[in-house]
This record gives sequence, C-alpha cells and structure tokens, in this order.
Amino acid sequence: PILGSLDIFGRYDMTATMKVPLALNTGLSWYALPELELAADFRYWFYQVYEKQEIFHGIDFEVMGEPAVPNPLVTPRNYEGSWQVSVGAMWRPFDMPLDFMTGWSYDHSPCPKETKNLDSPSVDLTGFSLGARYILNDMWRLSATYYRYWYLRNETTNSILDPPQNAQFWGTVDTFSLQMEVVM
Repeated sequence: PILGSLDIFGRYDMTATMKVPLALNTGLSWYALPELELAADFRYWFYQVYEKQEIFHGIDFEVMGEPAVPNPLVTPRNYEGSWQVSVGAMWRPFDMPLDFMTGWSYDHSPCPKETKNLDSPSVDLTGFSLGARYILNDMWRLSATYYRYWYLRNETTNSILDPPQNAQFWGTVDTFSLQMEVVM
C-alpha cells in the first residue's frame, strides 16, 4: 500500500494467505452457592498449520531482467499449537437483578521467537477482568467492564527473518466498556 501510493512500482494488487486454525474448546460452570457461579474454560488452537505467510502481488517491475520483488513474498511463521485457560466467578449477592463478575486468563502465544515480527507480535499474555451487569428486564441488560492485560516480556535475539527482526515485546492494555445487551 505505501509503495503503491508512492507509485514507484505502478499500481498493483496484493493478496495475503493464512490458514485459519481449528480449535477445541471446553468449559465447566457450576453454582458453588445459590448466589455464586464459578467457571473455567480451556481452548486449544491448532496454529501449527500456519507454517508460512505468502503475499501475492501484481508488481512486475524488473531490475536487470529479474523481478525486483519475489512473487510470492514468503515469510516463515512455523507457529506452534496455542492454548488459553480462563477462570471466573459471578456473584449475585442481593435480591435484585445485579451480577458482579471477575475473571483471570492466560494465553500462550503460538508464535516462536525466531519468526516473531512486527506484523504479528504475538506474545504470551495474562489478564484479569471486573464487571457488573444490571438486568433491566427479560430482554435488556446493561454491563460495565474493565479488562487489564499484561503482554509478558519476550525478547527475540535469533530471528530467521530477512531482514532479521530482533526486538523486545511487552506491554499492557486497559479496556473499559459499557454495553447494552439484547437477549433474544
């Protein structure tokens, strides 16, 4: 897109391919007390199908009789299987339609360090959430939530990409949301 807007190689189209992995999900929910519900979820993603990224393009610019840009552009990914575990609780302490919720999750990144790059800087993360939900009637619910995720420090020093993309990745994300839900 940047090179296309500069019109260096002329106008061209690009298409990227990525295999979408299958997933297995399971969960368990139970009422520990009449007003307390506990839950746990586990997900496994079969990301090992994502071995490489291919970008096909319409650039036909040549340098000394050779294509200036290989077609397709191939970037190794070598992803691994990924998993996520979450636990949570919902408490309804009063005789009113008000729920309080909290949870924790851990998400294992499928991206190995040597193929990590800036367009897919996936790292292991952990986080927690807090929320409250008021049930207005049988159809409408109003929720407020807060999420905090920590992207765990990950340093790449052995990149096999060309050019190498050795870097450190980490950070946090805070998300506040208000939602109006419709139950159908």
